Amino acid sequence: MFIYYLELFINFCIGCMYALNISAGMGLLFYSAVYRRIYESLVIKNPDTVLKKIWNGFYHTTGGGLSYFLYYWLRANFKSWTVNLLFIFYIIFFIVVGFFVAVLAGTVVSFIFDLLQR
Repeated sequence: MFIYYLELFINFCIGCMYALNISAGMGLLFYSAVYRRIYESLVIKNPDTVLKKIWNGFYHTTGGGLSYFLYYWLRANFKSWTVNLLFIFYIIFFIVVGFFVAVLAGTVVSFIFDLLQR
């Protein structure tokens, strides 16, 4: 039973990687006061709490950090209109290709855990 829950947790993390990368990318691309209020209302205000550090670690290691890194790297090296255009292409590419990668990763995880249960 433990193996089943471990497999479920790993598949959940793969789904979170996909979703967090897209949501962070969309938020960075279409950053507005509404998005900022939603983000700040869902985030713990005090950055020194253990829960906030755990959330930041999870968020940045499972996909959200990739969008942030790419966006701010593009902003440092290119003009504003180029950054937006390249980032739109990145989001479209990640939505299409990232979905297949996430499904493939979930299939590989399920296959490995099926072998472990035999």
